[in-house]
Amino acid sequence: MTLKDLIKKGESQTLEFKENFRFNIETDQKDKKLKNEVSKAICGMLNSEGGIILIGVADDKSIRGIERDLNLYGGGDESNKIDNMLIDLNEFITKTINIKSKQYLKIDIIEIDRKKVILIEIKSSNVPFFHSEDEIFYIRDGPRTIKLTKREMGEYISDRSKISPFNTVSITDSKEVHKNMLRALLKNYLIKYYSEVLYPPKDPATNNAVSSLIDKLKDLSDSQAENFKDNNGSIRHQRMISVYFGGNAVAFKERINNREVEYNRIKRDLPILAGDLALIFNDHYEESLSNEKNYLKSIRQDFASEINRFEFLSEEYDGVRFLNSLNMLVEVYGLIQQFGPQWNDSESLTEWKIINPQKLEEFVQKKSINHILRNL
Repeated sequence: MTLKDLIKKGESQTLEFKENFRFNIETDQKDKKLKNEVSKAICGMLNSEGGIILIGVADDKSIRGIERDLNLYGGGDESNKIDNMLIDLNEFITKTINIKSKQYLKIDIIEIDRKKVILIEIKSSNVPFFHSEDEIFYIRDGPRTIKLTKREMGEYISDRSKISPFNTVSITDSKEVHKNMLRALLKNYLIKYYSEVLYPPKDPATNNAVSSLIDKLKDLSDSQAENFKDNNGSIRHQRMISVYFGGNAVAFKERINNREVEYNRIKRDLPILAGDLALIFNDHYEESLSNEKNYLKSIRQDFASEINRFEFLSEEYDGVRFLNSLNMLVEVYGLIQQFGPQWNDSESLTEWKIINPQKLEEFVQKKSINHILRNL
């Protein structure tokens, strides 16, 4: 069956039409909401049976093409505009879903009735993906993309025959995620170090943090960090500046003085946030044993303090992100189990049982960024 035959059949569980990616035909201008609708549909198909998304095809099955979208991507010839649009699409998918989702996607430009259309082919994923714009779990329900509640999500994935129940999902290695976060932290501390050189006093702890972060990156087999210290263990500041920012130390200080260099904004993705929540549970495990009860209380308050603990990685407590992280530990990884009433906005005591302490510790080591920072 050809694509034109599929289009004639209309939208379905595995086929979605999007008339535009950025161009809103009602307002005659670009609209970020349209981009979000595309990424949510991708997320829904990843969590379902997979499928195809066609950008440039309207709901009424008419082929509109992507020419109106292309006009939003600057001057130059059509080829240049297409390249810029595909870059934007790929970057937006990475931002709103996860870079790991890309292994399940294939994106092409095709022609239908002499009009260019973007074809996104999506394979069904064997791990759940959340939409990071609102951290909601989306699935396909016939021709629609819908969001599920926490309870519905647990029931849905547990019932899927081709996905293992949540408590048997493997804990994937987050080494690259940690390396990227540690690189961002190292860049920030390097900026801070030279800011203190320009505007004393200098805090010895800043240079110590730079040294420790280099060592940690080397432990994670970061090839760049291998050259950030000499044979005597002294920091090679010039080397780091050249790799991360370009130029030499004199020019770097000048850029800092002119405020041309900014600190990285670092935000934990959901699995890392869940790792830091697991760290809190792990902290209190021995305490729970001494009380002869393997359950924990007041986790929320400890978690709010933990995510504010380290410079450049501090974030305010967010109830939605907390509950989504908690849900991952309960439903996705089967590491803890809830007893007592559901948590709400009150300070009610909800009790938690650690199901598998060894697996919890493994999860902390692989997912928690604060576990790494505590040991710098």
